[in-house]
Amino acid sequence: MAINTKSLILAISAWAIALIAPLAIKPARAESTIAITEIRWWNEFPADQWQSIRFTVPDQDTTQAAGGGQRRYDIQIATLFALTDFLCQHAPPAQWQHRAADSGITWSYEAANGNVAMGNFKVSCRLAHHVAIAYGLKNAEPFEIQRTFLEQDGRPGITTEHYAVSPLNVTGAKIPKWLAFTQTFRPTNVHTLPSVPFPVQAILPAVKARTQVPILLPSRSLFNDVKPANLAIDASANGYTIDIYATPTCRAGACYFGSLSAERHGKLFSPVDSLPRDTFRQIELVNGVKGIFFNGCGAYCTAFVEWQYQGILYRVTGKNGRQQALVETANSAIAAGVR
Repeated sequence: MAINTKSLILAISAWAIALIAPLAIKPARAESTIAITEIRWWNEFPADQWQSIRFTVPDQDTTQAAGGGQRRYDIQIATLFALTDFLCQHAPPAQWQHRAADSGITWSYEAANGNVAMGNFKVSCRLAHHVAIAYGLKNAEPFEIQRTFLEQDGRPGITTEHYAVSPLNVTGAKIPKWLAFTQTFRPTNVHTLPSVPFPVQAILPAVKARTQVPILLPSRSLFNDVKPANLAIDASANGYTIDIYATPTCRAGACYFGSLSAERHGKLFSPVDSLPRDTFRQIELVNGVKGIFFNGCGAYCTAFVEWQYQGILYRVTGKNGRQQALVETANSAIAAGVR
């Protein structure tokens, strides 16, 4: 739903005036500190009017109560506003200095350590500052931001920056006003994950005839319109790999979408080094299965989700794959059970 920024600013300004009056309601306590998996600022293009920052939290369920009638979601949205106001004032790219009113941050908000995409939230410097004035600020808390940028030679670099940022003072009578605001402040987009049936029965006999490991295949896949003719199967007693291509005639890297694989005695991946655009996370899959997500980027990015079952390493890989899509495919395979 489109948000009228001017209307929001006027509404928040009205709230600020109302908040000056003495509070008749007994203040309710709410959490001020939240767990954060990662804050990653993609600052390779500092001249951009809207900067992109990924905000990832470990919460599996952001609707859980967080005190004072708030959900974890409400507190996390408040954190996005406090961080935006702080960064606009204290750590802006130089090109922002003369146009802070029409600059801001597009937050890519993720839950469950990145398994769940909550959407993209655009918070302008001006709106964030109005909100900070309306609610006031608490004592500063430490925040760590992974900031990526381009080196002088054009190669990507990364630095870890530490800030002391004051959270919004959403307490007492301010809480209902904040809850009303978060109900209307919606993401600009939420990525949908259209899935298609995976052709299990068409390929299962060929895999079963050549391998002795338990076969885990998804009932539905997030890969584009998977057809049996677009699959290349390689199997042995100790595992299998099912490569997925765009067409039945092309097997080049340009046509590669991803793969499903199993390997006896395989070990979960652990990166030796981390490059600026890489992402490595411990994640939880369906039925409490522990796994990892890794996204490694060179000329293009290749991401995968891995987990182990009965001594077998299973992997779902996608070229330029999004974590949520790969996790959905992995969850479908785990939930379907051994074929």
